[in-house]
Parts: sequence; structure tokens; C-alpha cells
Amino acid sequence: MSKVYLFIDGSNLYGAQYELFGPQKYLNFSAFITIIESYLKRKFDEIYFYASYSPVPKKPSKKQKLYLKNEALFYRSVKTPRVVLDEIHQLPEATRLLKIGADEFKHLRILATGS
Repeated sequence: MSKVYLFIDGSNLYGAQYELFGPQKYLNFSAFITIIESYLKRKFDEIYFYASYSPVPKKPSKKQKLYLKNEALFYRSVKTPRVVLDEIHQLPEATRLLKIGADEFKHLRILATGS
């Protein structure tokens, strides 16, 4: 049987789910994948998830803070061994984030890109 790969644009998926649910709920990515695999009666051999984090303003509004908190919860629900962080230079303390990722999440393969 051939392998099945899933490529996820996490940024667009997050943006769409935020429009649907607002700041009070978020799509649990791992549960979502389980439902899809159950429906298809097939497990994915590999899941590639890539995302760009939203830039954080120096003085975020209450609405922006809710969005960023919700975004963090959504990305935290992603349970895939490969994570691609696009436009990582937009994150405050990107180097620190990558160091934590390498030190604390040794099971992950992290690819970071920027312009």
C-alpha cells in the first residue's frame, strides 16, 4: 500500500478556524486529524505542518491579545514530529524560541525560515 502524506498550511487553517470560532474556541489539531483518519479509515504516514506566527505589536490591543493567545493554543495542539516555522524573524526572541525547541522537544524536527 502506498504511503499517505498530509501537508498542512497551519497559518491559513488557524485564520479560518478563528473566523469560525472567534477567540473563545480553537480547533484542536490533533483531535481534528484523528477524526479525519477515522473518516478515511487510513492513518497518515507523515504530516507536514508549516506555519507563520502573527507578528506581535509593541502595544497589542485587547482584541490582538485574545487572537495571539488563541493562536498559541491552536499551535500547541499540533502533535507532529516535524514543525516548519515560516517568517520566524517576525517573532520576538526567535533565537530563544529555537533554542527551547531544540533543547526541550528533541523528538521534533524544526525547520525555521525567514525572508
